[in-house]
Amino acid sequence: MAGWGAVFALTTGVILSGCSFTDVSEAHEQYSELDIQDLRDDSQAVVDCLEEAGYPGWRADDFGGIESPELPGEQFDLQREQRDLCIKQVGGNFSGTVEFDQAKIQRVYLLEVEAVSCLREQGYTVPEPPSEQSYIDGWGKEDSWHSWTVISDQIGSNVSELSEICPDPWWFLGTI
Repeated sequence: MAGWGAVFALTTGVILSGCSFTDVSEAHEQYSELDIQDLRDDSQAVVDCLEEAGYPGWRADDFGGIESPELPGEQFDLQREQRDLCIKQVGGNFSGTVEFDQAKIQRVYLLEVEAVSCLREQGYTVPEPPSEQSYIDGWGKEDSWHSWTVISDQIGSNVSELSEICPDPWWFLGTI
């Protein structure tokens, strides 16, 4: 009988939170498929494209980002335009090219909830995420909630290793 009580509590919690079983299970599946190596590969492809276009010095970082070399003002705009062209050519997982409507923000929220579970499994102390509506209302604001930000003081030098076990959903915004 205790099993049915747990099912009832889970069902009630999911229904009251506005998420369906499908949303939650899809978010779990999507989160488990996030792979930091995909971001690294896409970033390196953009760096290679920039180099082929005559813009050396760009670097793909360990977290799927792209770092630019020191550039004088007149070169910055030219290289940024070329970077944007290379990003479009490569496709991939770059969040700057994605519009976020409420449905996508809800998707990010569900991935953040999955990240919280993963981070807790790894021994990190993560506070409860805000309600879905609070998360949506805070989207894009300076104090918006983010699972990795709230544990930043706990991570230390384990960032690269942790990113492979519990990927930061914000690094994958371009895929959502």
